[in-house]
Amino acid sequence: MKKLFNSIMICVLLFSSTFIGTACSDDDKNGTNKYPVPVISEFSPSEGLPTSVVTIKGANFGTERTERVGRVYFGGVEATDYESWSDNEIKVRVPQKGITGNITLWVWKNHTETTDEFICVPGAEITSINPSPTFPGSQITINGKNFQYFIDKGVTAQDVIVEFCAEEGITKATADALTATSSYRNSTYGCKRWCYYY
Repeated sequence: MKKLFNSIMICVLLFSSTFIGTACSDDDKNGTNKYPVPVISEFSPSEGLPTSVVTIKGANFGTERTERVGRVYFGGVEATDYESWSDNEIKVRVPQKGITGNITLWVWKNHTETTDEFICVPGAEITSINPSPTFPGSQITINGKNFQYFIDKGVTAQDVIVEFCAEEGITKATADALTATSSYRNSTYGCKRWCYYY
């Protein structure tokens, strides 16, 4: 009886070893060996605003992307919007909260990162509008942050379009002045009596 029990235990152990070895082998075959270490040769542009498209070129990216296989990070923040993915080129949008830093690419369990940093430029943000409410035709000041980047790129007041909601639809007007933290508009078109801004 003892010999029979020992024989059964040996069979069970052999079966378990075979199963575990096969499982590890299959995982390796479908994982690391199937997806070799990716190589990034270049990316462009070198800076961008949230949602702008960045093209990454190289090799071993895989022919298609799945949530488990392909991931791109901007300064450690994962991108969620991919325009296209092929074995040698990825087009991906900069995430809203991307951080300036290296671009990191994960393909399955392998990863690589760029030697150069990608500069994540925060988009312009409105913090307040003064006065609010106000009368039609009066000057309003739109306060915000991150305007300086656009000024440095050559954006002028004439390039800033302010939209006002009116009874007949949206009315557009050009700003009169632009500084690093404010934009000014003299006329509030479309407002009949009072204008409220949110």
